[in-house]
Amino acid sequence: VAVAIAAPPAHAAPPPPEADLSDQGCIGCHVDDARHWRASAHASAFTNEIFQAEWRPQHQAACVRCHAPLADPDAPQGEAALNGISCVVCHVREGSVLSAHASPESPHPITVEEALSTSESCAGCHDFTFAAVAPTPYEDAEMLQGTMREWHEVEGRGTCQHCHMPEADHTMPGARDASLLAQALHVEASARGVGRQTEVTLTLTSEAGHAVPTGDMFRRLLVEAWPLTRNAEHVGTTLMRR
Repeated sequence: VAVAIAAPPAHAAPPPPEADLSDQGCIGCHVDDARHWRASAHASAFTNEIFQAEWRPQHQAACVRCHAPLADPDAPQGEAALNGISCVVCHVREGSVLSAHASPESPHPITVEEALSTSESCAGCHDFTFAAVAPTPYEDAEMLQGTMREWHEVEGRGTCQHCHMPEADHTMPGARDASLLAQALHVEASARGVGRQTEVTLTLTSEAGHAVPTGDMFRRLLVEAWPLTRNAEHVGTTLMRR
């Protein structure tokens, strides 16, 4: 599994020799972007509890290549692992600093990589088959994550960045962001009396540019309904799991 961003052209001017192309070197100037990134799921891609619980039993090197691309996939440790998907992962190639746009105010040379502003830059880690992590009990051709393929089937939703990096926000909100999650589904509810019972109809329409839920195959969408009793107690009924 590889991050699908093209290598910089051969004529790209590299930064001066004294330039610090580490994540720490980026943070000194890009303070706001670094603060946003630190709060993102990308920053905790390797350290988050869900990933660790899934990865620890087998220590699959293929998983590390997306969750901590700069770390040794066979023995991830140190800052390369702790920083997960960091600045350098997306913005440095072969000694050149990549950006989706040129900046005349930049103190170092920039190689413009337009792919950074397209959905294709996300594909390498968000669309792959079980063959990438083989051997598994599943067929190699079966999709482990198919978010990009889902996105290609939806028209008029814009790029991944449109929802997940508005105004180049490096917080990159996703399913853990309540406001974005609320926008992902449009819910309509109606109820009618049927004898001594109440029949409730819910209609869920996806407003996202992909399936809901998407990504990890173990994610589930749980739909519940409950009446509010006089004692303000919630007695829920599960209507659907997906």
